[in-house]
Amino acid sequence: MKQPERQEVINRLLEKADQAIRSAQQVHAARDIGLASNRVYYACFYALSAVLLAEHIEFARHGSVRAGLHQRLV
Repeated sequence: MKQPERQEVINRLLEKADQAIRSAQQVHAARDIGLASNRVYYACFYALSAVLLAEHIEFARHGSVRAGLHQRLV
């Protein structure tokens, strides 16, 4: 993936993470803790995917992204 395209995907992932956080705040305020925690999980997944992609590391599956976190960043 070329850099302009990579940056576009990174920006899109970060926007999705931001949307998921806003959604989590709304459903948390409505006392739906289960759905709020789901939205926080996805916010973390999208943000971590963006960080890894910025390092030229791409994963498609959730388990692979989590493994990439531990292998590359922890």
